[in-house]
Amino acid sequence: MAWPRWRLVELSAAAEHAANLAAWDDLWRRSTAQLPTGQAEQLLIWQRHFAPRARMYALVVEHDDRWVAALPLVPDAMARVLPVYKMPWSEWGFACEFLVDWQAYDLPTVMDHLVLGLQSLRRPLVWLNCVPLNSPAWQQLLAALVRRECVFDISPRFEIGQVAIHTPEAPADFAVYQTSWSGNFRRQMRKSLRRADELGGVTLRVERPQTESEVDKLFHQGFEVEDRSWKGTEGTSLLKQPAMYAFFQEQARQLARAGHLELVFLDHGGQPIAFEYGYFSKGTYFTPKVGYDERFGHLSPSQLLRYLLIERFYTDPTRQVFDFLGPLAEATAKWTTNTYPVSRLLVSTGRCGGNALLRTAQRLAPRARALRETIRAWRPRRADSKTVQPSVAENAESTARDAVAAG
Repeated sequence: MAWPRWRLVELSAAAEHAANLAAWDDLWRRSTAQLPTGQAEQLLIWQRHFAPRARMYALVVEHDDRWVAALPLVPDAMARVLPVYKMPWSEWGFACEFLVDWQAYDLPTVMDHLVLGLQSLRRPLVWLNCVPLNSPAWQQLLAALVRRECVFDISPRFEIGQVAIHTPEAPADFAVYQTSWSGNFRRQMRKSLRRADELGGVTLRVERPQTESEVDKLFHQGFEVEDRSWKGTEGTSLLKQPAMYAFFQEQARQLARAGHLELVFLDHGGQPIAFEYGYFSKGTYFTPKVGYDERFGHLSPSQLLRYLLIERFYTDPTRQVFDFLGPLAEATAKWTTNTYPVSRLLVSTGRCGGNALLRTAQRLAPRARALRETIRAWRPRRADSKTVQPSVAENAESTARDAVAAG
């Protein structure tokens, strides 16, 4: 039996790298990773839109000529000065799945080899953002970093909410699930449902387009709904951000080809009044974007869409978890049954003064956070600017404003 080995491979659309893309997707299918945006073609879509001049790599551990662990990496510069490797993540989208075959030979040994690969990188730091460190795969990697006496730093970032639907700890049915809500929220939803019925009713519609033309048509219809909210007025809707619209459209086309895309509409009076961009994979439904038509705010459209969608999921045993895929906000906390933390993991490779740089970053981090908060508090809003991109926190604020305005 061959001993595990690590290597750094390039992921590219070029013909000579096709075997690497196939190996990546094979490992994704065998891994516990759930995000469909962690598949190979999605990595390349992310690269084309957010790092077009950078090469995409995978730090891979192989055993018996089969990939058993892989971490995607892109060369970058922290603060535009310090050369680092990072996972493919940006404020608008990420494809940062850490793939591990949980049935692999001797997982501690596999992780030790992955850490050897990290220590071989020529840049001083590896910057891993939006990492769910409580997942089993990341816990195994952290244990290996400790065993190998690596210098690393963990900074908590935010919590993501989930709704457990068909899991051992989930409520027995939709009626039991509703008892976990606050009394005020239950009354609010009963009132919204009654008001909608009195005004002609609403219908939930879940579209799973197959062709590119179907994707484009429904995708545009959905984000036209978002554009009719306050986001359109302030210039922050996706239709007002052409570059980001192109990214999400290409992402949606690939998700549809792979059978993961789900575009959810709430219809009233023959027209959509709320929309959710979602995708489903390995039992989990992810929802990165939701919007509603402000003219129908009195019906609480985004809340009704979510109510009817989760109710439908309770009738489908393949739907195990509803994941909000964004920072927990007041609007999503109302629905949440559990949360998981997301952190930033900074690892020194030990090269080029990496250990000293990381310790300096640890000392300066509190001051940097305080400065960012001060700047954020005094910075004027630039809703008319086409170059401003929302931060993760601003996306959470957007979700909260949707719910407050609609509810």
